[in-house]
Amino acid sequence: MQMEVDILNTLGFCITTPSPMFFLLRYAKVMEADEKHFFLAQYCLELALPEYNMLKYSASQLAAGALYLSNKLLRKSTAWPPHVAVHCPTTEHDVKVVAKDLCALLQVATNEDYSGTQLKAVKKKFQLSK
Repeated sequence: MQMEVDILNTLGFCITTPSPMFFLLRYAKVMEADEKHFFLAQYCLELALPEYNMLKYSASQLAAGALYLSNKLLRKSTAWPPHVAVHCPTTEHDVKVVAKDLCALLQVATNEDYSGTQLKAVKKKFQLSK
């Protein structure tokens, strides 16, 4: 029992795998993303959470794809800056593939006729109070 406690203390009780949010925070800092940019990327990530077909991507790929998509949507000068690519093990081509899947989810979520409860909850979370 003491050995288990020693191992956990050594690891700082960090025994889970990093989530996409961990990578989003890291990449957004490197990219110097503003609040609007960050929240749009976070919204895209949260749309992906309940989707089974998004499990094919790693946490870092999802975060990179979300930032790439938010760069495109906010018309940033470069969607995937070279200095960010240094910190991300994914190629720009692979990031584009993830962003395309995230874009499809975003289109479904913005469709007024959509009645799925999972995406409605995410949409409601990010709506601005009026």
